[in-house]
Amino acid sequence: MNKKVNIGDTYKIIIFALTYGISFYYLKMLSKQNSWLIIIISHIIGFLYVKMCLKIKDSYKNKSIFEINKIVLGNIVGTFINLIFMIIYAFLTIIILWYLIIFLKTNFLEKTPVLFLKIIVLLPLFYIINKNNLVLIKSNNLFINIIFILTITAIIFLFPQIELNNLKPFSEISINNMSYALFAYTAVTFLPTHAILGINDLKFNNFFKCTVKTFLLSISIVLSTYLILGNSIIEIVDFPEFFVLRKIGVLANGTRIDSLIIIGWLLSIYAIAATFLLYIRNYLKVEIKSYKNIFSYFLILLIAFLTTNVFKNVSIGKSFILDYLPYLLFFTLFLLNLIIYTILKVKLKKVSH
Repeated sequence: MNKKVNIGDTYKIIIFALTYGISFYYLKMLSKQNSWLIIIISHIIGFLYVKMCLKIKDSYKNKSIFEINKIVLGNIVGTFINLIFMIIYAFLTIIILWYLIIFLKTNFLEKTPVLFLKIIVLLPLFYIINKNNLVLIKSNNLFINIIFILTITAIIFLFPQIELNNLKPFSEISINNMSYALFAYTAVTFLPTHAILGINDLKFNNFFKCTVKTFLLSISIVLSTYLILGNSIIEIVDFPEFFVLRKIGVLANGTRIDSLIIIGWLLSIYAIAATFLLYIRNYLKVEIKSYKNIFSYFLILLIAFLTTNVFKNVSIGKSFILDYLPYLLFFTLFLLNLIIYTILKVKLKKVSH
């Protein structure tokens, strides 16, 4: 049995989960009916970013990404950068799980006590960290291809309700809003894909093919939402990307396409958590010579506590996600990896001469 994880499929899971979640919030608030253009440009930028990260990983094939950072930057600086990345992925896990709790509370479990809901969401983290994270990631690699087919099928069912005028007027959205939407969506959707490099057992085949499928999936989600609902409805509805699925449930009665897509999204959220936690666990194994699972359990408890207390209310949380999270990821995941890549290129060029 092949135990390696296909990097392209894992990339697809992360983009799918974020586009059907946090990242759609930037499109709703900023680019609105012009969001299809943001999707096109951001996927080009995201592809180039991931290729840059893969070149860093591929430069020392028998080394972990944590060891590579130390080789490129030196032991002290490399250790510090690894710590920053670890903190960022722990924080992203908190943000994603917080968003999941808000989603479940808003759409399905309105009457469920908040404490009980938080326990339901957070308990799987202990299973993820205790078992082989690769099992969850690989199972989602298979399921995401099914989701791709289901999404296309859903759009076919909804085709009679498509209204092309919902994408007009294009000039209504300011350049400033479009620019920030591109920056924010790209930062939050694509920069966390760097966490894939924390997985030691990776395959690099068919990456371009997976990025094309990911693009088609993302633009299908965004276009179908705006073409069917229109901006006037999207602005007043929480989680419009899921609201449109209810129409599928009505039109395709008995098929459960809408339910399957939502289940797929929930599984992909935990696959992201598994990817981030695996990155963190592998970091701890490198930095702590006498590593034991108790360190990971302690971290999970800390993440669980912060997930339930990170924001005082939903408004503050959404404000942070909209105004600050993209900058946080840009100045850490993008700039630091760009510096590592640049220094690496210089070092390799010197060696070749």
